[in-house]
Amino acid sequence: MLAVTREAPELPPPRRTALPEPRRRRFSPTARDDWLRLAEWLVGDWAATLRQALWMALLFLAVVLVIGVAFGLGIALATLAVGTVVFLAGRRRGGPTLT
Repeated sequence: MLAVTREAPELPPPRRTALPEPRRRRFSPTARDDWLRLAEWLVGDWAATLRQALWMALLFLAVVLVIGVAFGLGIALATLAVGTVVFLAGRRRGGPTLT
């Protein structure tokens, strides 16, 4: 006697959904919050709030501009480079800090 086998029901193929492309970072901030985030990234823990970080970064750029007018482009670029390194080095990276 032959055995009767039941075939498994054919399942529909799985749905494939397209994932959205990752958002590309813009080089220059356009929204107000983007400017605040950029200032916070630059100034880091030197300022308590995002607005204070923005004002500190703008003040620093104003000082660099005055130095550029008074002493020339080379000195202004050197001041900008040194100031940026100081701001970035002064950020906390997480973990214990010495006080």
